[in-house]
This record gives sequence, structure tokens and C-alpha cells, in this order.
Amino acid sequence: MVETIALGLIREAMSGSNGSANSDQMLTKALVNSDYMLDFIIGLFSLVHPSQVAALLLAYFNILVECEDPIGRGGVGDDSYLRRSKCARQIRLHAVERLAVMPSIAKLNYPLKFTGSYPKVKTTSSSWTIQSDEEVTPKDWLETVDRYPKAFWLSELLMEQCLDICSSSCNMIIEEAKRQAKATKQGTRRGDSDLMRDDLLRIESLAFHSITCAYELLIKRQSMDSRFQTVTLSTRVAALLTRSVLKQSVHAVSILSRMDSNQKVRHIWLLCLFYILQEGPDAMIRQELRGFCNPKVS
Repeated sequence: MVETIALGLIREAMSGSNGSANSDQMLTKALVNSDYMLDFIIGLFSLVHPSQVAALLLAYFNILVECEDPIGRGGVGDDSYLRRSKCARQIRLHAVERLAVMPSIAKLNYPLKFTGSYPKVKTTSSSWTIQSDEEVTPKDWLETVDRYPKAFWLSELLMEQCLDICSSSCNMIIEEAKRQAKATKQGTRRGDSDLMRDDLLRIESLAFHSITCAYELLIKRQSMDSRFQTVTLSTRVAALLTRSVLKQSVHAVSILSRMDSNQKVRHIWLLCLFYILQEGPDAMIRQELRGFCNPKVS
């Protein structure tokens, strides 16, 4: 049912002509209708087990991601691909905005209690070329919780949606800039696959919108909550987003490094990363960084 409703929202947003005014009007109508679905899902949190709500949210977001490029080979300059990806991403962001402002979002994620210390375990010496595969068992720095869905399930899902949309949009802009630079160097004319200025502005606006949601709604809103201002609680709140921000930032290194240092999207993304490095649990950050050094992962 959830997947069918999500597909119906995409069809409604894609209906009408390709004109800018008509396209925006149909997208706005689809966003308004999506509120009924989101109100239903938010209402379920107080009625059913969180694992059931998690299954519905995953189905909802997954079908929207598939709708961006259902065949898997959509061209960037294809008008239908651009419009479909814009509609799907806007609907995803709208869902993030509604879910991120729930007053009980921290409680739903089962924030774990950290001891503040990192286990001292002797491991095989590592070098830049040979990394140790031995894992550090996090038993003495984290309380053991056997729950489903897992801890941080909702916060990580919402953060990954925001950062994935931002990185995908920025990657489209970078690829277009590379094509234009290559065409200018070769002295060729603009091709049909190149993006128009209005399309680039819309993609840039979408990237800025998504990273703003990540910082303002997921990080700033929770970190400035008057209920979580002690050192212990602020660390537990930062842990809700530590893994997702670190993983997405590592995956987006090539994109962030190509952006101008004064670019607002890059600036806000780095603010999210600096917050995690400063406020996140030391043990969790170290564990994630060790995981990035694993040859299988790298």
C-alpha cells in the first residue's frame, strides 16, 4: 500500500506539461497530498511497534529512490529524467522535514549510554600499506541493547536521505561543469545533453535545501534542545547521527574537494562533520575511523 501511494505521488507530480509553472504546480499538489500519508505514518508511532513503522518508512523511501532512475541508465540531460529526479527528491525531502520535527525523535532512536572511555586493546601493528583486521569489541564503552529496530534507525535514515540527495545533486552539477569545460576546450557547440541554466539552478537549490535540512532540522534542532544540554546527554544525541555523517562524508570526499571553498553547500556539510567530530562519542568515532582503514572497506 505504501509503495503504491508513493508511486501515485510520483505520477501526480509528473503529470501535466513540461512547462516550469505547470510542473511546479503539480509537484506542489503532490507534496500536499503526501502529507496525508506522512500523517498516517507519524500517527502509527504511538499505536504499533517501531519496527513496523520502520518497515513502512523503508518501503516509502526505497520506492522513491527507485523512481529517480528506474531503468538505471537515465541521462543527465534527459528532460524526463531531470523532472522525475527532482520530483522524487523533493518528496523525499518533504518526508524528512515532517519526520525530523517530531518531538520524540530522539526517544524513538534508543539513544545509547556511553562511558566516555575507549577500550585499550592491543592489536597487531598497522602501517599505511598493511592495516590490521582485528576488531575492537565495544563491550566496555557502550551499554548492550538488544532491540529491533536497531538504535539510531530513524535518525540515520533521515540523515542519509538528506546527504544522499545533496551529494547526488552536487555530482550532477560537477559532471555538467566538466562537460562544458571539455566542450569549451575543444571548441564545440553546446549539445542536447547539456543542462540549461534553469536546470542547474534548480539542482543547486535542491542540494542547498537538502543540506540545510540535515543541519537545521536534524543537528541544530536536537543539539539546541533544552532537554539535552548536559555533557552526557549532548554526547548521546550526537551519537544519533555520528555514523551516517561520517560514512556519507567519506563517500562524498571527491565531490566536496571539487567544490569552491566559499560554496554554501560545502560550508554547511563541513559544519555537520565538525559537529560530529566535536560532540560525538569518542569511542564511536574511533570505531568508525578504524572501519574505514579496513582493506575490505577501502
